[in-house]
Amino acid sequence: MPNGRYPFFTCSQETYRTDTCAFDTECVLLAGNNANGIYPLKYFQGKFDAYQRTYVITPLHASKLSTRYLYFAMRPMLENMRNISTGAATKFLTMTILQGLDFRYPPLPTQRKIASILSAYDDLIENNTRRIAILEEMAQAIYREWFVNFRFPGHENVKLVDSPMGTIPEGWSITSLENITTKIGSGATPTGGKNAYKESGVTLIRSMNIYDNNFLDDGLAFIDDKQAAHLDNVAVERHDILLNITGASVARCCMVRSDLLPARVNQHVAIVRTDPKRADPFFVLSAINSERHKKQLLSLAQGGATREALTKTTIQNFAILMPDVKTLKAYAGIAEATFKQRELLQRKNNNLRTTRDLLLPKLISGKLDVENLDIDLGLTADELQESTA
Repeated sequence: MPNGRYPFFTCSQETYRTDTCAFDTECVLLAGNNANGIYPLKYFQGKFDAYQRTYVITPLHASKLSTRYLYFAMRPMLENMRNISTGAATKFLTMTILQGLDFRYPPLPTQRKIASILSAYDDLIENNTRRIAILEEMAQAIYREWFVNFRFPGHENVKLVDSPMGTIPEGWSITSLENITTKIGSGATPTGGKNAYKESGVTLIRSMNIYDNNFLDDGLAFIDDKQAAHLDNVAVERHDILLNITGASVARCCMVRSDLLPARVNQHVAIVRTDPKRADPFFVLSAINSERHKKQLLSLAQGGATREALTKTTIQNFAILMPDVKTLKAYAGIAEATFKQRELLQRKNNNLRTTRDLLLPKLISGKLDVENLDIDLGLTADELQESTA
């Protein structure tokens, strides 16, 4: 329910929406299971609902432990949680594991100073994220206006004609992806499998990184040059469209940022490379992610033994509406400019996250002393006395 009144937290990195509300509190939300042991950790205050496998964590004594501090203090624990979680195909965080975590914290004034410093970075990231969302909505709104409602520049002088997709502007056409691309293909599991992933190197893009019009760095994997050489046939180029072809996220697609290149894709992701002589990658990406075409693509996903899947043939034969050259160029210019602005904001967010994540363990461990920093804690005299008692 994309337009629901309340956030709905699940074991996904993405936050969904719902019209139900089971909680109204300040808390930390932790995913209880994940196929790769990448457990989303989030802070929220207000009304929301949560999936049954999502832990809603609140301090036992708010006068002793700040919820915001708790959120930041748990972030360095995520890697250890991944290592000690149970399960094979799906990793689980049990209540026993969580209750066994060793957790120490400084006095409340110190907690609030630490949380205030780190929250400043999160606030900047959130502001940029909202700007990215606005840019995405602008691009989608223009696409709907031009290619669904057919109110594109000069539409008054163009008549509508019949087509397999219904009435469309004269001079436009219905074509398959095969006719406007130079490459459609998926990758494979790198040699050595998951256990051979590296801390750095060539980026390996997996389905967990791909959302509609949005690339997530969480859970990003890397392979070495030798592993990458075995996947040279799926080397990602700038402005390639990356399409999820299996699992719950089937049909999601986006473009990867240039700062993550060189990159390869695994067996769950397909590269759709547009032929610049016949189409534009930004238009094709918008078309695939449009409501009309997305529904069609999802309906074509074939049920396999355990998951839905899109085959290469299905992708090649998938038909989209192509405008005339003039309209295509006009939209491509707008979409590319929007993509560049989003990419700039995403890079800023990555820099902010890097700085925050460097500061976080030093602040939580006490290696960086905040006692003498002049930060307004918002504490009453009684709260201050109780927190230092």
